[in-house]
Amino acid sequence: MDSYMLPFTLRDALLCLVFLLGITGGILAITRNHRKIGILVVISFILLGIDPVSEFIVFNLVSPNFSDTTDFAVFNWAYVCISSFVDIAGFLTLMAAIYLALQPGQKETDISTEEVTYPSDQ
Repeated sequence: MDSYMLPFTLRDALLCLVFLLGITGGILAITRNHRKIGILVVISFILLGIDPVSEFIVFNLVSPNFSDTTDFAVFNWAYVCISSFVDIAGFLTLMAAIYLALQPGQKETDISTEEVTYPSDQ
């Protein structure tokens, strides 16, 4: 790896760490009986985590091995197509989870549908 790639690799490592923490937060939400919110958070951070992983794979593993036979534009377009789709989907999923988390909780009603019968006073 070239020395100029070190900051990019560190950035991707930190992003992956943050996304792993987000997934952990989603799992904690699931265990605390906030299933729908927790599942949305886990899905969103998995989607957002695909971006740095795909960047690492495309530019550090695939591109150096196949750059002699293929133009770099192919790798750039492949990365942009993958990352833009998953970033938008992850962002929308995270916004949906935040929206659901900010909704006021449903109040439980104490009204019973059973008929109550009282003994008659005679």
